[in-house]
Order: sequence, then C-alpha cells, then structure tokens
Amino acid sequence: MKRIILTALRLILFLLLILGVTARLGWSPVSATAVPSHWESAFSQAVVQASLSCRARGLINPIRSSNEVLSQGSEDFKM
Repeated sequence: MKRIILTALRLILFLLLILGVTARLGWSPVSATAVPSHWESAFSQAVVQASLSCRARGLINPIRSSNEVLSQGSEDFKM
C-alpha cells in the first residue's frame, strides 16, 4: 500500500514538473483566438454541467404548460 501511495505521489510530481516546464518554455497557446484543447473543453463542460445541476435543483417552472403558451413560444421561435 505504501508503494502505491509513493508511486502516485511521484506521478503527480512528475506531471506538475511537465506542466511547469511546458509553461516556462512557452509551449502553451495563450492568445485570445487559440482553440482550447480537447481536455480543456471537456473539463469546462463538466464544470458547467455540475454547477447548473447544483443551482437548478429544486427550481420550479413558473409558467404552466398550455396550448396558448406553446403556440406563443412557437411563434417566438419562428421569428
């Protein structure tokens, strides 16, 4: 068990070292028009979903569903 923990700590330190070297050498794109990497997009989407799920818990829609409301929504959508 001790060996697994030490290996995990070494892996974390190695990843931090790689991250630091990458940042120090300027290999990470920082321009405003740079396309985010796949992991960055996936991570941010997961954070947004978790935040919305947490904040939306217990909310109730104040508008009751009816034919009038649905037809008005359909007209708004068409515009």
